[in-house]
Amino acid sequence: MTLTSHAQESSSKLLAAIHDNHGTSPSLIYSPATLTHVFASILSTNSSRPLSQVDMVVLLQHLVRDKNLAATSMASKDSNPTIKLAASPTATPPAITAQDQTIATLQTLSLTLTTSIAALEARIASLTTSLNAALTSSNRPLALTYLRARKAASATLLTREASLHQTRGVLDSIDDAATNVEMVKAMEAGAGVLADLNARIGGAEGAQKVMDAAREGVAEAEEISGAIGELDTEVDEDEVEAEMAALERQEVEKVKEKDRVDQAERSKVLEGMLPSVPTGELAAMEKSAVAEKVLIKKLSDMSLDMEERASSHTERQKEAVAMESA
Repeated sequence: MTLTSHAQESSSKLLAAIHDNHGTSPSLIYSPATLTHVFASILSTNSSRPLSQVDMVVLLQHLVRDKNLAATSMASKDSNPTIKLAASPTATPPAITAQDQTIATLQTLSLTLTTSIAALEARIASLTTSLNAALTSSNRPLALTYLRARKAASATLLTREASLHQTRGVLDSIDDAATNVEMVKAMEAGAGVLADLNARIGGAEGAQKVMDAAREGVAEAEEISGAIGELDTEVDEDEVEAEMAALERQEVEKVKEKDRVDQAERSKVLEGMLPSVPTGELAAMEKSAVAEKVLIKKLSDMSLDMEERASSHTERQKEAVAMESA
């Protein structure tokens, strides 16, 4: 009872997660390794022990035998069995085909490459640390050993990354093709519905109108499907350049605004550094300057008056001498 209840609970969680994230039919195909990896956190029997191979066997037997919600190639003694889950809790999983086995193999290869890449990256990081330590201790032979090992690991990493990229590319293409197949099936079903509705229309004129509308709808749907299939995801370089230019202009404006603010701050600082003269002293200085100007004016007037008097006295003396001579 305990084993059955655990299998029931695990299968319910698994199917709920699959159906929530279900996209196309390839997303329902797994190998034991990929299924365990993807749903390890959901299907773990407790918080400390991950799902084991025995757990997976029990779970799959429950899904296949008791629930009829999964098909598997385990009965064929396949070394890497393929698992195909039902698309919904009420659906029956279709039989496994050679295409399904190929998809499962590609998914397993992708998981293996991903795990290998993570291990290589960790090894490269460790070798880099060891290399730096050898260089710090001036141990050139050991540093060369670490360097050669790192270069070899880096070369292997590049190869694995290229293989992973190709594998994922093939899987993405398969998923796109499966999407197109499902879209075509939906279009075919839609066309059948349209034909049934057209047959129910009375009169030749009404039937002709419905048929014309159906043809236009089917043609438009096919054009849309073709456009979706030919969708190009390349980035428009002109749009990138235009957006970059706009960002650069914004950055220039930010710099100009910062310069204006800095200039205003410097002006305030300079104004604060200028000496201030008290109001009383400034008034006294102004009065002193006015008094000095008045004094200079008086002295100038006195000098002119004395010159005039001296000139008049000289003229009178000349007149007196002239009269005595006469």
